[in-house]
Amino acid sequence: VPAHEFHVEAFDVQQICCTTTSTVILTKSGKVYQMGMMHGRLKSKPTRIPVPMALPISQIAGGRHFCLAKCGNAVLSWGAGHFGQLGHGPNVSVLDHPEVISHLSPEATGSTVAQIACGSWHGSVLMEDGRIYCWGSNRRNQCGSKSPSTVVYPQAIEGSFSKIACGKGHC
Repeated sequence: VPAHEFHVEAFDVQQICCTTTSTVILTKSGKVYQMGMMHGRLKSKPTRIPVPMALPISQIAGGRHFCLAKCGNAVLSWGAGHFGQLGHGPNVSVLDHPEVISHLSPEATGSTVAQIACGSWHGSVLMEDGRIYCWGSNRRNQCGSKSPSTVVYPQAIEGSFSKIACGKGHC
């Protein structure tokens, strides 16, 4: 993007993450902007991503062609979900706009979200109580079990943790 069209300092940047083909910007006011290619759609300049909640986004993470965002006690996902990495079940392969992953709500998990992370084709969430939930491609057991090879809803990992991080095919 030519410098005269976009100035990062105008956004008061809190965090930046990248997918394989796009850049996602989180502002200090909790707004999310994205530029680049996301699932065949080109955004040639930073474009505001509409969020289905009135609360500000506090954290973002990017996988290969998908993103996660922490919004209050909710986790949102959007992008490509061919390997279950959106966390919305077996019939959701693309989301153009962020949607809440209902299986990660405090009512479903008994805890609130502390941290989010993405690998290439999988997502991970650390809860305040130390549990981790993972979903998406599990071909290298990155979701904490040997089967199935695709985990379409977040599943809890045994143990208690204080931080999470994801690599291309591991957590």
